[in-house]
Formats: sequence, C-alpha cells, structure tokens
Amino acid sequence: MINTKYKARKPVQKRGIITRKKIIDAAVDEFTEKGYHNTNAMAIAIKAGVATGTFYSYFNDKKDIMIEIIKVIYADLSKKTLVDFQVTVSDNAMENYKECRRVVQYMIDIFHTAYVERPRLFEQIYAMVILDKDIYQVNREERHKIFTQLMFNLKDYADYIKVKDIETASRLLFISGDEIVRSIQLLSKEDDRKKMLNEFVAMACKYLMLPEE
Repeated sequence: MINTKYKARKPVQKRGIITRKKIIDAAVDEFTEKGYHNTNAMAIAIKAGVATGTFYSYFNDKKDIMIEIIKVIYADLSKKTLVDFQVTVSDNAMENYKECRRVVQYMIDIFHTAYVERPRLFEQIYAMVILDKDIYQVNREERHKIFTQLMFNLKDYADYIKVKDIETASRLLFISGDEIVRSIQLLSKEDDRKKMLNEFVAMACKYLMLPEE
C-alpha cells in the first residue's frame, strides 16, 4: 500500500480532467528535462500553469505523479497490444505462420516506439523502479498486463510454436525484448538499430516457432 499525506482527488468533470492531464504532461517534461530528483511539485505546477495548491488537489506528491505517468505509458502500450493489434487465426497455415511472426515483430515495435519517443523519461523510470518499492510494484503490475496479452496472442498460434511452455516463453520474450530494445536504443548507432532489431526478431522467432514449411 502506498502511503499518502494528502487527499488527492480524481476528477470527473471535463475541466478537472483537462487540468489533471496538463499537470501530468508538465511532469513528463520536467522529469525528462531535469530528472526525477531535481524536480519538485512547484516546478511541475509552474510548468503546467497552475497553482501549487492545484497540483496537490490532484496528486499527493511527485512520486504519486510518477506512478500515474507509468500507468499512462503502459495503458497506451497495452491499448496498442489489445486494440490496435488484431490476432487473426485463419485456415491457411502459411498465413498463420506469418501472423505468429508478426506478434513477435509487433511487440518489438511497441518497445522501440516507446524508447524512441521518450528515452530520457524511461531512464528516470527505470532508476526509480530500482530505488522505490512503490514505483517498482506499480511498474511490475503494469508490465504484467502487457505480458499477459502477449501470452494470449501467442497461444492463439500454439500449433506453430515449438516450445512447450508458452507462458514461460512469453515471459522470456517480453523481458529479453524489453532489455535488448532499450540497450539498442541507448547504446547503438542509429544506422545499426534497424538491422539489430530485425536480427533479434529473427532470433526470437527461431527460438519460439516451428520451422517454416
């Protein structure tokens, strides 16, 4: 359970929802530009164009808003996994094989897009995951939602997957995909990134899937 000093509220009216989003967007900018530890509630409020008291009407402290940012980020990634990507199992074996490969490719694309858009913010999130148990727990829960959907997507293609334990394989694919994509984005030259990502997809599919007929 996360301890809170203030009694922040979640708005239901349009004006309050807009104000809350402005504060979240401002916090994203501040954490990205200055880092988590060099940012405070007053700076976020100024960036959002609201009073400090207004900040505390919506969030208990800067940790509270960091937790909300993590939820927003993973909700967006989850939406892409659940809604934007539609799993299609057909009567054609070749098409199913290609679709299964596309599940793997799509997961890599999700991670890659996230890190390309806000690499500095993800650096801050990963640092706080290590340092703060509440942020660690929320991050773990949100990531688990995406992993679960990946597992369900892959189970739809069980006839084309050679590993026996799809749940463990999905977890391994999720963790390794996340770490490898993040490392490629942070440490590799731009010209090499696409080639490395394509090679990782090929490697993951070789581990996961039966040989293409």
